[in-house]
Amino acid sequence: STLSKINSKLIFVSISPFGRTGPHSQMHGGELVAWASSGYMYTTGWKWQKPTHPWGRQASHAAGLFAVTGAMAAIFERRRTGLGKQVDVSMQKSVASTVEQNVPFYIGDGVVSGRRENDHVNGFGGSKLIQCKDGWVHMNIGWRNGHNEIVEWMKEEGMAEDLTDEKWHDSKFHRENFPHVLETITKWSKLKTKAEFFHQGQERGLECGPVNSVAEALNDPQMQSREFWVEVKHPEISDGEKFTYPGAPCILSETPWAARRRAPLIGEDNDNVFQDLLGLSSKEQDELKKKNII
Repeated sequence: STLSKINSKLIFVSISPFGRTGPHSQMHGGELVAWASSGYMYTTGWKWQKPTHPWGRQASHAAGLFAVTGAMAAIFERRRTGLGKQVDVSMQKSVASTVEQNVPFYIGDGVVSGRRENDHVNGFGGSKLIQCKDGWVHMNIGWRNGHNEIVEWMKEEGMAEDLTDEKWHDSKFHRENFPHVLETITKWSKLKTKAEFFHQGQERGLECGPVNSVAEALNDPQMQSREFWVEVKHPEISDGEKFTYPGAPCILSETPWAARRRAPLIGEDNDNVFQDLLGLSSKEQDELKKKNII
């Protein structure tokens, strides 16, 4: 409210563990707390182990995405009304909004989804991670309208065994015997590399994707051709060392994206934001610092 009195057009975006209102609004937390309290951690990991946190800072990424979305909406609203807005983002709610079928399964059927060993929420669905000769591939191994492209591929190579039988078209039989499907397909998939699955699958019009390591992603010819990885200089380091960063996920035809500099250090751009953009004087900025507003 203090900042909005100075500039009524100000859009203020806050990201907190539980949001700025409600009984938990004053509680501390972060990435781990947001993931755990959202209901998502209960479904993450292997059945025989305790719930786990996925790799990376996915709760922070989800909250950041909704923060940007909220800020953009506030900008459009400001164009209409001339007034700024406060965007209040809860990390807990951000993660909870991504739990896919877990909520309708519980609301509709009373089923509490648990850990599924990295499988899809629908354990008998066709989308699976399958082990191959040099790692893992992701592909759809399910039947659709009595037809299975993967089984047809296996049949051509003499590896389909009994998966071509009509009994697999029955959904009840399919569910009850799904481990046999996985076992049979895995015996065949272990004879092929990730590259063979990807290229041969593409030729067949199948969705087969290799599970790449970070090293493989850095050397991926597709991302290299689109100049995704970029070198960014860090002037605060004595020799100005460069580091490899992810670049633009999209290419704009008229306004090319470029990494002009590394991310600002904490408080590095404060004078530019509060004085040049918001029009505060040095004295006014100091007063806000004394009040712990900035």
